[in-house]
Amino acid sequence: MRDILVFLKQVSAGNNVKIDPQTNTLIRQSARVQTNPDDLHALQMAVNLKMQMGGGKITAISMGPLRAEKTLREAIMFGADNAVLVTDKHFGGSDTYCTSSILAATVIKISPNAVLFFGKQTIDGDTAQVGPGVAAHLNISQLIEVLEIKEFNDDFIVVEKKCNNGSQEIKSSLPCVITVSKNTTKLPVPTLNMWLKSQEAEILHLGIADLELEIQKVGLKGSPTKVIKTEVPVFEKQPIEWLKTSEDLATVLFSILSI
Repeated sequence: MRDILVFLKQVSAGNNVKIDPQTNTLIRQSARVQTNPDDLHALQMAVNLKMQMGGGKITAISMGPLRAEKTLREAIMFGADNAVLVTDKHFGGSDTYCTSSILAATVIKISPNAVLFFGKQTIDGDTAQVGPGVAAHLNISQLIEVLEIKEFNDDFIVVEKKCNNGSQEIKSSLPCVITVSKNTTKLPVPTLNMWLKSQEAEILHLGIADLELEIQKVGLKGSPTKVIKTEVPVFEKQPIEWLKTSEDLATVLFSILSI
């Protein structure tokens, strides 16, 4: 029975985020955080697959600072069996290429033949690159925007995935990467027992030495993507407020649309 690995990211909640003037990267400590929505739906699809298999183990994985343990405990509350935090000061500033290489090394360390679940994309970077990047590093199949798992056994998987304006069924060998977007699954209401389990769970930490990675190949040093400049968008147009009757408002709107 194959292991299942689900990758979740702790992202900023809201727009109140500061930028480091030296590295041009987000200062994540400056904002409230939440678990990336797509990732929670990927977790739920993984939980559904575990039920379909009649067993198995789901490991939730997150890469980030120590406070990302909160996201992993949330994952356990929603059905993950255990959790791993990939954390090291040298990982800070990693772009999507470096992040996917670090997570690929994590897969090799934990369970090379596992089925890997990712959210389609995160609400901060919005690149949709990490899941496919891990697949590329591991040289395994990737199934993007999966809507439903139709069939699964030790040799292959059949899924229905989004395709243009419709969907299609695809059969793939295993292991593979599956990405999921929100609204694909329905998240359950956590129980008190699951919450208690999440709070008591021991979270394994893996750093650069554990993954046998080189310092110059991770973080800002190892990232081929460089942020040259960041700026806050300026909104030049100001809203106009009319405190008039509906008839007067209709006349004004008609005159604007007629220009």
